[in-house]
Amino acid sequence: MCKKLLWYLIISTNFFLSEIIYSQQSQNVDLIGYSNISGRVTGVTVNGDYAYVTEFVTGLRIIDVSNPAAPIEAGLFDTGVGQPLSIFVSGSFAYVVDSTFGLRIIDVSEPESPIQVGNFNTIFPLDVFVRGNFAYLTGGDLGNASLHVIDVSNPADPIEAGHLNSGTEPGRLFVSGNYAYVVEEEYNPGIHIINVSNPAMPDSTGFLDLAGEGYGIFVSEDFAFVANRSSGLRTIDVSNPEEPVEVGYFDTGGDAVGVFV
Repeated sequence: MCKKLLWYLIISTNFFLSEIIYSQQSQNVDLIGYSNISGRVTGVTVNGDYAYVTEFVTGLRIIDVSNPAAPIEAGLFDTGVGQPLSIFVSGSFAYVVDSTFGLRIIDVSEPESPIQVGNFNTIFPLDVFVRGNFAYLTGGDLGNASLHVIDVSNPADPIEAGHLNSGTEPGRLFVSGNYAYVVEEEYNPGIHIINVSNPAMPDSTGFLDLAGEGYGIFVSEDFAFVANRSSGLRTIDVSNPEEPVEVGYFDTGGDAVGVFV
């Protein structure tokens, strides 16, 4: 079956965000709509008719994209002194990683009036992925990075179910099947594969060194696609989680910091 592969290369500074979009099967990509968000965008995800955007200063912005040609802001959750770093939306809840307050769980069932319903605090959080009743959160400082598995079956009272010291520094992650895939950045660049089939006892399974800094990851079937900053896009065969193998590489010609398949 032929699949269409899109990857997004995001080049950002404190006040500028641009996207270069490459398509494996398309020669032309046209811009059909635009929403101006001043400041530093740190995360974006789309769920239904809404795009959820975290901005470093103002917080969570909810954009109505039901008309892609004319996106409009529907709601805002002001994170105050907190600085949002990433976001994941599941069902009626947005899970926002906040550098000050940890994981913030926000009810977005009414996009015009988002409200926080729960919080899980941890040191130096970075990224989150939610599947079923569990949120997987990376955090920690250098030399003491951890993967936290958090039971969010009651969003108002998230409880840690298990954790694992996952490496030298926290990284971006993706969860697929029984495994969490964490890419580490500057100090020990690589992909760390963790078995999370038992949420109470996540277990390190495999690791692959990567040239360059891992800034984004997406897993599809037996392959992990890693945005490896100046080292481009790397394709990793993870069919054997204990022995991941690099099988492909694409030179993006710039910093690759995010990927979506």
